[in-house]
Amino acid sequence: MSYWSILLFVGVIVMLSACTSTTKTTKTTQKVPPSTAPVPRVIAFQGFLKTSGTDIIDEQGNKFLLRGVNLGGWLLAEGYLLKLEGGYDRPRTIQKLVVELAGEDYANTFWPAYRANYVAEDDIRAIAELGFNHVRVPFNANLFISEDDPPQWKEEGFQYLDKVVGWCSKYGVYAIFDMHGAPGGQTGTNIDDCENNKPELFTNPAAQKKTIDLWARIADRYKDNPTVAGYDLLNEPIATQFSQHIPALVPLYRRITEAIRAVDSRHIIFLEGANWANNFSSFPEPFDSNVVYSFHKYWDQVNPGSIEIHTSFSKKHNVPLWCGEFGENSNEWFSSCTRLFEDFRIGWCLWPYKKVDSNSGLYSIAKPDGYDAVIAYTKGGVRPDQARARAAFDGLLNNMKLQNCSANEGVAKALLKTLPATIEAENIGFLGEGVSYHDSTQANEGHALHPHEGVDIQPIGYSVGWLEPDEWIGYDITNPGDHAYIFSVRIASPEGKGKFRLEVDGKDVTGPVTVAKTAGWQDWVTVGPREKVSIPAGRHQLKLVVIEGGFNIDWLRFE
Repeated sequence: MSYWSILLFVGVIVMLSACTSTTKTTKTTQKVPPSTAPVPRVIAFQGFLKTSGTDIIDEQGNKFLLRGVNLGGWLLAEGYLLKLEGGYDRPRTIQKLVVELAGEDYANTFWPAYRANYVAEDDIRAIAELGFNHVRVPFNANLFISEDDPPQWKEEGFQYLDKVVGWCSKYGVYAIFDMHGAPGGQTGTNIDDCENNKPELFTNPAAQKKTIDLWARIADRYKDNPTVAGYDLLNEPIATQFSQHIPALVPLYRRITEAIRAVDSRHIIFLEGANWANNFSSFPEPFDSNVVYSFHKYWDQVNPGSIEIHTSFSKKHNVPLWCGEFGENSNEWFSSCTRLFEDFRIGWCLWPYKKVDSNSGLYSIAKPDGYDAVIAYTKGGVRPDQARARAAFDGLLNNMKLQNCSANEGVAKALLKTLPATIEAENIGFLGEGVSYHDSTQANEGHALHPHEGVDIQPIGYSVGWLEPDEWIGYDITNPGDHAYIFSVRIASPEGKGKFRLEVDGKDVTGPVTVAKTAGWQDWVTVGPREKVSIPAGRHQLKLVVIEGGFNIDWLRFE
């Protein structure tokens, strides 16, 4: 994850109001209880994944859309994920902080405990239970190979990968390995744990050789393991301020790929563009037949135009796309983002999985007692005494265990459209008339939210109006089982006119629903509940079909 790329986009956050509503959804958190129930496999492995045109497929030829989450912060700690500021923004400086405050003996025990607690088997089980089908595993190369000259191989990093792959295999989740911190640094900022804030990977032949040799060793170790979906060669290579190194990127990718293919012909190669993963202008025709191109998306608008440069690349070269990172935003933005990705058959992977005191990841790590003093010190404040610092770090290690984290329930629901849920009526898809919706008129009468689409969305609070008979709006939903739901809907209708029905994959599941009379077009009432709306397990298209117009609709709720 690029902390600096987020800073670069801070100025455009105001645009979010033009593409999402942030006033309706209440984020809920709850402590994660220990699970003793048997866990169903979320996916059935069908051998190795591979590419076919613009799709990823399994060995039976079925299309497979990646829906996952990044294990960011686990094998490469980023200061901002831990609320640390100042110069304590990467593993080598966080290590310095722990030594400064808690002593070298304590620091030697801190990282093994950190990695044991940050991601464990329970975490992969929880990810599978939520419905995700893969994890991206960002790692620091120095867990595998030392910075010495000559370098020494270390078993530590391989053991961590072995563990996570074993857990993924057990719970039916694919793993994608991501070199987040390459020898010398591939980005030139804190996210690659570089020493000199420069992407020295591209100027140092020894660092390049270590990178190539490490990928070859990883590929040789996992070449026969179908749980591994593939290898993400370099995370966000070449920050924008170092664009002079862009000509060196593709040649290095070629060398890494050749080394991998010498021992492993089966796994997918994931290639990120330059400049925070988004610049593919220097990329030629694909130089491997099993390659996916990965971009990242933070804090910009959610519409087809925002990804057009990538979808055009995919179409031109007949290759799949994967958004290897997106996040750090609202649930409304998440919901729109994954809808956009899936409408264009783009896989996705949320950043991050866990974060201290946050509602934008799947889980939040509570700040322990005394930790604010540590944070204050990183901002230039008073240094806490050693006993207090050790207690704060011990509390952090304990709080990052899954059973002590708080679940941000709304995040997973927004990403996967999982029932039970409240569906905002304006959250339409991006494939236009006849696919995402049907509207009698071409214009958006309300001129709000999706102004390029025909659905008539009002700007006040975002709702759908100007409804006419036979118009419909489609929504993606995921039902975790063959469950029936209590259904209700929030409407406004000053004349008390209007009827609609709900369809799931074209089948009527409610019969006609009559709206109630309200005091005005912005005076809302809840109609329902209607009992036992049955929806089969799996992913479906839900349609709200207008039978008789004369009402506005705010949301649909399934409980």
